[in-house]
Amino acid sequence: MKTIAIYFLQLFLCSGLLYAYYLLFLKNRRLHRFNRFFLLGSFVLSMAVPFIKVPFYVSLTKDSNISIQTLVKYNELLLPEVIVSSRQSSGPEGVQLWYLLYISVALFFFVKIAAGILALVKKRVNSNVQRWHSIRIIETKDPSAPYSFFNWLFWTRSVDEYSEAGQKILRHECHHIRQWHSADVLFTEILTAMAWMNPFFWLMKNELKAVHEFSADAFAARDADEFEYAALLVTEALHIKQKLLVHPFYNNQLKRRITMLTNAAHHRYYALRQWMALPLFLIAATLFMVSCQSADQQTKQTKDSQAPVPAVVVHDSTEKALSPAVPETTATAAPATDSVKVSVKKFTPPKIVKDAGTKEAKRLDPPVVIRDEPEVFTKVDQDARYSGDWSRYLTQNLRGEVPVENGANPGNYQTIIQFVVDVEGNVSDVKVIKDPGYGMGAEAVRAIKQSGKWKPAMMNGKNVKAYRKQPITFQVTEG
Repeated sequence: MKTIAIYFLQLFLCSGLLYAYYLLFLKNRRLHRFNRFFLLGSFVLSMAVPFIKVPFYVSLTKDSNISIQTLVKYNELLLPEVIVSSRQSSGPEGVQLWYLLYISVALFFFVKIAAGILALVKKRVNSNVQRWHSIRIIETKDPSAPYSFFNWLFWTRSVDEYSEAGQKILRHECHHIRQWHSADVLFTEILTAMAWMNPFFWLMKNELKAVHEFSADAFAARDADEFEYAALLVTEALHIKQKLLVHPFYNNQLKRRITMLTNAAHHRYYALRQWMALPLFLIAATLFMVSCQSADQQTKQTKDSQAPVPAVVVHDSTEKALSPAVPETTATAAPATDSVKVSVKKFTPPKIVKDAGTKEAKRLDPPVVIRDEPEVFTKVDQDARYSGDWSRYLTQNLRGEVPVENGANPGNYQTIIQFVVDVEGNVSDVKVIKDPGYGMGAEAVRAIKQSGKWKPAMMNGKNVKAYRKQPITFQVTEG
């Protein structure tokens, strides 16, 4: 639930930022082509960026900006959260009711879109259809015609296509068809249905339809008097009902359409308004895609996970005669491009032991064990990843009834597991970072240990040993 809430929060903030720029600098400007792609790009960026995470490591100090500290804390975990549900007894629960409400409303809007398409298909099947170039002209008695849907042009006989007004209307609708405006409308309707809680999507969808009309009006009135075309809009636009998926010539954006026709075509600041949108997209993408991680935490984790430096190994026969062993090897980290540690043996004078029987001195050179252990990375070019569907594996193998069996009360319990994936893809050093108790930490450790082979992390084109963290939320509900 927390992961979904964070996604919708990022979706809301990103779309709100982009729509605010549109309102301040682009709305009601004769930048029809640019505005169209700006709004479409806003939809795509808002939906996509919460899924993309680019790790960025920063060093935190006491003087670090509070915003940086907040981002680091927020982006501490790299793997997506997995939710495992269990019930004390059967019955509805608040979170499930919320999911049901969300899906029900989304399905309602999808059904509405499908019904609109089926209505248009039914009209096409039951009407006389003529072909004109690549356009299908469909005769209809619908009072809101003419209107278009992809290459279907619904035309009413009440409009004479050979008259001057009819020619302007025909040019208007042909522009919609040639520019594939119906694809924009269908695309944004689907995205709005999926994220129906986001008010900015509804606003951007309506603005995109208005931009389509402005563009088609400019094309239709290009070789005609703009005021005559505006008069045509006024005389024919009364009491016409707006349709969902089509582009009717007469619609309720009358005042803005006339304003767009009579405004100056160019303005000295128009180019600046367009160029300013590029850094805005980059800022929005960076703000929601970059995952700030603490470089200090990275160093701490690497240090804690390394094996202790091996000491000198002494034979049993001489162990009592020797003084306590002193480590003779030290491990130093290799450069960032290497994935192993280089062991350097220091010179230490040999121990001297006198034999009481022979009165001779024997030199004993204790053997030294040198072990090269791969460095454990927290910052890599490509993270270690499970060979299959990781979320599916966890949800199928975690026993959601564990907290109930151990007496947990209803609620959400989060456990965080840290583990290491070595260069061969084996999972090791599985540790519980956060454990709410009731056996949940142990259950999560068990499932991760049994996950099998992973695809190792990559650093400079080589397999390396790296950390992963996995948040798991156990949901305990009651009827």
